[in-house]
Amino acid sequence: MSFHHLIEQNIKGLHRPCTDCFDSTSEKRFFIFDPPQLTGDERAKLLITEDPITANKLIVDNHKEHVVEFVALDNCLLPNSIKKCDCVLAKLANNQRHIIWVELKMETRSTKIKKIVKGDVDSGGTDTGAIGQILQARDYLNTKGVLHQKDKHKGHIALPESVQNARGMSQSLQQLQRKLQKDPNINMTITIGSVLSL
Repeated sequence: MSFHHLIEQNIKGLHRPCTDCFDSTSEKRFFIFDPPQLTGDERAKLLITEDPITANKLIVDNHKEHVVEFVALDNCLLPNSIKKCDCVLAKLANNQRHIIWVELKMETRSTKIKKIVKGDVDSGGTDTGAIGQILQARDYLNTKGVLHQKDKHKGHIALPESVQNARGMSQSLQQLQRKLQKDPNINMTITIGSVLSL
């Protein structure tokens, strides 16, 4: 069963019909675009061709041309009352489902990476950073029976190339990624950058 069908089957009262929030591709390279705030349709979108107008986009390299399912979560599938990452990608490889949780921070100009990634805890005890959004989306879909124990999870925090290439940033990102790998609460590989390799 496809990933989006599992979502439709297990989550009642979806924010929008799944067809508005779902796409798929097997292209070798595709893009995930994060529309600017207040455009009226602020959900993440999958783009097959590079569009020069949509500057802030995550490049996804799908070297083995797997069929990749794209599901927009934030401002699309799940209600706003649930903290979640922008989208999730799913693919089958070697009889195992790989799920990649994506939080888009493509509009940021800040080089305060730790704050972007880890955030703060708000008054309700909710983590507001990118990691918190990824983990909350994973936990929500897990409680709804969408995920399986055998699924392999990965998180990706997308940053614009200009932030990623800022002076001294490469070493900071590497140190942060190593620290996140050791965190037992995360329990998945986390990558950070403007390109996601599947």
